[in-house]
Amino acid sequence: MNIRDQAKQHIKPFFADTRFTYHSWDHTLTVVDNVRQIASMERVSDQEMEILELAAYFHDSGYQQGSEGHEARGARIAREFLTSKDFPQSRITLVEELIRVTQMEVEATNQLEFIIKEADVAHIASADYLIYGDRLRQEEETIHSTTHTDLEWAKYNRQFIKNYKWKSKSGKKLYREGQKENVAELKEIIKELQLEADQKIPSRGIETMYRVALRNHNQLSKIADNKANIMLSITALMLSILLSSLAPKIDANPRLLWPTILIVTVCLVTMIYAILATRPSVSSASYSREKLLNNEVNLLFFGNFYKIPLEEFEWGMNRLMEDKELLYGSLSKDLYFLGSVLAKKYEYLRIGYMIFMVGLVLSVLAFIAAFTFGL
Repeated sequence: MNIRDQAKQHIKPFFADTRFTYHSWDHTLTVVDNVRQIASMERVSDQEMEILELAAYFHDSGYQQGSEGHEARGARIAREFLTSKDFPQSRITLVEELIRVTQMEVEATNQLEFIIKEADVAHIASADYLIYGDRLRQEEETIHSTTHTDLEWAKYNRQFIKNYKWKSKSGKKLYREGQKENVAELKEIIKELQLEADQKIPSRGIETMYRVALRNHNQLSKIADNKANIMLSITALMLSILLSSLAPKIDANPRLLWPTILIVTVCLVTMIYAILATRPSVSSASYSREKLLNNEVNLLFFGNFYKIPLEEFEWGMNRLMEDKELLYGSLSKDLYFLGSVLAKKYEYLRIGYMIFMVGLVLSVLAFIAAFTFGL
C-alpha cells in the first residue's frame, strides 16, 4: 500500500463528528480529487503530485478540535504520521507548508501552493455551490452558534466569490465560468431577499425555527437507530455464543436449562423491541386538492404523495409556494408526525433496554443459583 493510501486510511477517523457538515470527510475527498485534476493540467511531477495529495488529505484533519489554528494542527498530525513512515523530512516540510497555505489569510506564492489553495475553494465554482453554502452555514450555526439572516449570508457569499482570484492557468480554465455564474445567481437571490426584507415579511425566524426543529428531530432519530443497532449487535453476539458454547452442555448439566432459557428469552425479547424501534413505518393519507387547500394533508411527506400523478404533485407544490399558511401548515404536520414516530422509537428502546438490563441481572443470578444450589 503506497503512502497516499495509508494516509487516507489513517486520516478518515479524524472526521467522525457528523455535526461538521461542511468540513467533513466528503470535503476532504473532494479536495483530493480537485488537486489531482488541477495538478494533472499543470503537469507537476509524480513526487509533487504525491506531496499535494498528502497535504489535501491532512489539510482539515485538525478541524474537529476547533477551527482556530486547525491548519497548524493538521500540519502537526501530518508530520507525526509521515515521520512514523520514514517519509523524507524535506518532503514532510513541503506537506506542512502546503497545509498552512490553505488558511484564507495566507497568500500563495508558487505553483504547488496555487494548486492546493484553489482545490480547497473550488466549490465556489460548483453548480452545487448553494448546497455547499448551506452545509457551511449549518455547521457554523451548530458548532459556533452563529446566526445569519438569509440576506446576510447571501451577501457574504457573493462578496467572497466575487473577490476570489484564481492564480493558476488551470484554475482559471476550470473554475472562472462557474464562479461568474454563481455570482450572478447570488445577485438574483439577494434581490429577492432584499425585496422580502423591504416588505418586512417576518419569515426568517419562522423558517429558522422549522429548520432547526426538523434537523434536531432527524438527529434524534439517527441516535435512536444507532442505539437500536447497538442492542441488536450485542444480543445477536450473546445468542451466538450461548447457542454454540452453552447449549451443547445442557444434556450433561440439566441444571443449566432454565437459566439458559431465561437469558435466551431476554435476548430475543430485547431484539424484538430493537427491531420495532428501527422498523420503517410509512403512514399515508388520501390526497385531494380540496384537502390540500383546507390544510388537511401534508404534501411534503412522501407517504401522502407517492401514489398521485406528477402533474398533481407539481400543482400542489406550486400552491404551497404561493400560500405561506399552507406551507407552514404542512411543515407543522411534518414536524408533528416526525415527533410521533420518534416517541415510539424511544419508547421501544426504553422497554428493550430495561428488559435487557433486568433480564441480564436475573440470568446471572439464575446461573449462580444453579451452580451453587443445583437448582
